[in-house]
Formats: sequence, C-alpha cells, structure tokens
Amino acid sequence: GFGYRPDDHGDTSGSASGLAFDGLHWTAAGIIETNSDVDVFHFSPTSTGDHFLRVDPDATAPNLDVVLELQDSSSPRRPRPATKAPTSSAI
Repeated sequence: GFGYRPDDHGDTSGSASGLAFDGLHWTAAGIIETNSDVDVFHFSPTSTGDHFLRVDPDATAPNLDVVLELQDSSSPRRPRPATKAPTSSAI
C-alpha cells in the first residue's frame, strides 16, 4: 500500500534541524513528505552583516511551492511572502 516517508526535519522552532556551515555557506537538504509538511532549520551566524537565504528545490522535479521565513529567538515571527516564482524563494 501507499505510505509517506518519515518526516526528516522538525516542523517547529523547538524541533528545528541545524544547518551545516562549511565556512562560506549554510546548507541542508530535506524532503517535503506530505502536502502539509513544513521543514524548519536554525543557524547562528558567527559574523555581523548581510546574510542571504535561498531555497533551491530539486532541479529534476521542482514541484514545490516555497515559502521562506526568517525568525529570531527574541521577537515574534516575521513571515516573508513567497516570490512570484512558484518553485524558489530568497530573502
């Protein structure tokens, strides 16, 4: 029968997965298992200044409506609208 993959990343800030840092880029990979799945990640910048965040869906089958939000631990959620391109988002 049909079944979904297990959820690979937490859906809340309390269960967020950490991003890996290679000295230049913060990265993570994830699978959206269901149409209601949310993958939440956290990172702690080690420097001040501008930081660019981007979501790149799978190039083979980019069937994903991306919404990217930036939150911090001391203030309320600050949602950012999805871009007009339905398969990517950046802030």
